[in-house]
Amino acid sequence: MKDFFKNNALFFTLWTITFALLGILIYVIPKAELHLQMNAYHNHVFDIFFKSFTTIAEYGLFVLVFILLFVKVGPALYLAISGLSSTIIIQIIKHIVNAPRPKLFFENIGSFDMLPIVEGVNMHSHHSFPSGHTTTFFVIFGGLSVVLTYYLCKNNKNNIAYFIQFICFCLAILGAYSRIYLSQHFATDVFAGGTIAMVCLIAYYPLLNWLAQKHEKLFNYKIPIYKQK
Repeated sequence: MKDFFKNNALFFTLWTITFALLGILIYVIPKAELHLQMNAYHNHVFDIFFKSFTTIAEYGLFVLVFILLFVKVGPALYLAISGLSSTIIIQIIKHIVNAPRPKLFFENIGSFDMLPIVEGVNMHSHHSFPSGHTTTFFVIFGGLSVVLTYYLCKNNKNNIAYFIQFICFCLAILGAYSRIYLSQHFATDVFAGGTIAMVCLIAYYPLLNWLAQKHEKLFNYKIPIYKQK
């Protein structure tokens, strides 16, 4: 695991700093006020971008795992198990807590008119905490960063690995912020969702390593695209 944190140092450093700052804001600023502050600037371009970008969490993990099955089964299993585990955890917490989403929360306090709404977005009312989309975004891009770094560091391409980690982190954060921008989640939901994803990615990394070292044939197996004659 030491090599894991060393090789993925940039991604985890960026995640730690960003989520530490977010945690401080959550602690200091009331939930509704923080949501409005983080949603202070809207325009048509951002509306279109975030409305489209957030849908990656709805199919992106399936597509990524499917593609990896044709490359190497090991990384595909790592992402699939991380995604499935985090989804189960998220759904259990969602249904136990059943926190109101921003739409219902602002309606209950009589301030719905203050809530930024993006036209064409189907607004949900319940099961706000944690954010499942945020979890999936971090599993997709955090997992992709871990997998690519695993191979790049083995080939002494650390600079490329750091670049990949930076890009993947930015994409994950954009996905997480899209949930706040679209007023589907509060910052607390995003904080919890991103944390759960990272815990799962760390927890299942030994599985990736174990498959690579102990079951190399399975790890390197790939679904053939065409039948060899």
